[in-house]
Amino acid sequence: MPIPHAPLAVPRRLVRMIALLAATSISLAGCGVGGSDGTTTPPPPPPPDVTVSSVAVSLASGSVEVGATSQATAVARNAAGTELTGKSITWTSSASTVATVSAAGLVTAVA
Repeated sequence: MPIPHAPLAVPRRLVRMIALLAATSISLAGCGVGGSDGTTTPPPPPPPDVTVSSVAVSLASGSVEVGATSQATAVARNAAGTELTGKSITWTSSASTVATVSAAGLVTAVA
């Protein structure tokens, strides 16, 4: 004769702890730690250094006569010397009575 099963009284605190452990296991599985084959996924490589350490500015011509223009170019580099692309260059002249420069880097000799 089968033994009747009585309902099991489980304390609420234990139920909450089990639910918390299950949620933790699910979240860990989703972040690539402890794959199903027992391996772990390595973290991604660090992002490249995009901090500008130096800027080299050059003119298309070595000298500019009064009233003439020359296109300026700039190359930004990080501390390792790697050229940084996609950086915005803002052109200004610290001596506008000698030469002016447009937003596009076109230098005009004034005096």
